[in-house]
Amino acid sequence: MKHKVLLAVFIGVLALVNAQQPVVSPSTTNIAPTADITISGRFFSPTASSNSVALSSGSCTVVYGSISTLVCRPAAALAVGPLYLNAISSNGIPNAYNPPIQIATIVTAPTVLGVLPGAGPIIIGRINTLNITGTNFNHSKIAVDLTSGSAFSPCVIITSNSTNIACRPEDDSNFEAGMIYATVRALDTVISNTAAIATVLPMIEEPEGGNYSIGRPPFNVPSLPVVASNVTIFGRYLSRNSASLSVSMALGPVRGICSSVLASTARSVTCTLGGGAFSSLGPVVAQVNVTLGPGAVLPGIPNLAAFVIPRVNAPVSPLTVTSALNVSGGSLKFSGIGFGPLKENNTVLLYGLVSAYRGDPAYLCTITSANSTDISCDLPSYLIAGSYGASVIVGPSAAGPLGPAVLVVNPIVTSANASSCCVEDRYTAILIEGAGFSINATEQSVEISDSRFPNVTKCLTRDPTFPGLSSIGNGKMLCLLDFDLNDIEYLENVTVTVRGQKSNTFRVKGLKKEIGEKQILAISIVGPLVAVLVLALIALFVWNSSWARERRNRNKPQKTYEPLAYRSGGGNAAPTTIYSSPEPAPTRHRSKSKGKGPAVDAADEAPHTTAPPLYSSSVYGEPASGSSFAPPRSPPAYGPPSDPPPMPRAVRELQVPESQTRSRSKSKTKKRETAEEETPEPPKQPPAQQPVHP
Repeated sequence: MKHKVLLAVFIGVLALVNAQQPVVSPSTTNIAPTADITISGRFFSPTASSNSVALSSGSCTVVYGSISTLVCRPAAALAVGPLYLNAISSNGIPNAYNPPIQIATIVTAPTVLGVLPGAGPIIIGRINTLNITGTNFNHSKIAVDLTSGSAFSPCVIITSNSTNIACRPEDDSNFEAGMIYATVRALDTVISNTAAIATVLPMIEEPEGGNYSIGRPPFNVPSLPVVASNVTIFGRYLSRNSASLSVSMALGPVRGICSSVLASTARSVTCTLGGGAFSSLGPVVAQVNVTLGPGAVLPGIPNLAAFVIPRVNAPVSPLTVTSALNVSGGSLKFSGIGFGPLKENNTVLLYGLVSAYRGDPAYLCTITSANSTDISCDLPSYLIAGSYGASVIVGPSAAGPLGPAVLVVNPIVTSANASSCCVEDRYTAILIEGAGFSINATEQSVEISDSRFPNVTKCLTRDPTFPGLSSIGNGKMLCLLDFDLNDIEYLENVTVTVRGQKSNTFRVKGLKKEIGEKQILAISIVGPLVAVLVLALIALFVWNSSWARERRNRNKPQKTYEPLAYRSGGGNAAPTTIYSSPEPAPTRHRSKSKGKGPAVDAADEAPHTTAPPLYSSSVYGEPASGSSFAPPRSPPAYGPPSDPPPMPRAVRELQVPESQTRSRSKSKTKKRETAEEETPEPPKQPPAQQPVHP
């Protein structure tokens, strides 16, 4: 027992030693006279009741505590001006401030004067300007916050004075029918009371981007077939509480009521419309009423809500065609309800079904026949690939919604060629021609499935460096391939996908040159002609070569013409030139020697005889006495006569052959001897012709 007492004393002493006096941080924050006061500092007690404060004016009770923050609620409105803390106590440990420390600034708070439900301003239609009345709106900094149901929006101040503020909601898209509440903030931290300032009525209006006019209806516009159906009506300032809503509709004098409200938001109501409610086409006016409480019903503003319009039924399978210029004349037939009895009463427009393509213009399908349930029309001459729905307009006001797909158009490719033009060195451009291509590069792609090149799968229809590259119009599309086609003849198994529809499979012609049938035919014709021409040139060259000319001259028999001596007649008789052909060269033949000695030609064995010179005195004699004639040193050039005269025997006897025969001792075969005997020696050139004078 003694030990326990000593331990308790020790713990108490330790707590007293470690206890710290509370410390408060000064502040000049603006607050309203009745607003809670926030005190910041250190060494506060986390237990709110273990803290107490003393203010310079009035008193407050600590309602929240932590080691660094206390929240104190004034018992009454505090005086306007600086607020000081005189003393504070936490866990029984006091701390007094002398002089006191300022912890806040009390300012006059603005006050909003509220209105009763239904008694204040009632807003019909869109909220434009809200007027807030009250007091103390003359602070240097003022702001307004609005609430409607669960929606919140700042209110942009247009004008203000001490008692009135005019502002416009920054965003009222989620406001609900009923009361609108306002709160005014001064100097950011001085907040007024919250009070109702107006009542807004539910209204029917077109959805954002909607268009109820004649022509193509927007996709989110409700459409009412003439059979029982759930109907969605769009509006503003409706209610999220579907139990508080009631919907009534009228088409001319005929009225209909939704039997039950299935779902609702601040912008739409979905309810069930009984079958047979409307039996004709035309605009439908709707009114949505909101019940705020017992006996408090806000009547909605009637407005155009929908059309009773024709409806296109979903076909068993849509018509599938290929986009091409020859598609003109193709017929599309579909069924539905609410169509006009004559073709003149109807208009058929075709629209792409995918949301990304809704900006496309409509394609007019020319009606050939029509009745209340079936329409046939001729397709236009050119369609971009994709799925198409039909919208039927009956008369001047009943525009049908875009129904299910009744037509599928596939792209077609007629040719694809690579080009080395390219935009960048790393790319090869491919020009694809055909029909059904889109003008938007993001709506189409080019896939490649060539087993020879498994890594080549895509041809870029759009590159970040070259945006908007894809289509260049007139049925042509350009894509970039990150692959070199210089040594490739073609890529196979290539397809184009446009808006989800695939084209035929085609080849892309590469940059490697191919030899076609025309080239092969040209080569087969021109090749032999070129070969013959080359051989002829070679033969002509050989014929005109010096070797060939020498060969021809050697084998050709030669005629020589030599001037011979005059017959001695004495006197000064006129010189007469006598021509003679030389004796043929002696035939070289071999003598057969029976001995062992060497064979000698017969020509070599004959005695050598030398003809005397033509101008020898022994032949011509001396010139006559008294004659001044002498043989010229350079004989004139004489041509051969056309028919030389016969040669006299005396002259022929003067000609002595120059060649000699010889015999050889070695014997050969008879065939060899005969061949050598028949081979003549080349004739020798005759000596220069000299005239002979008597």
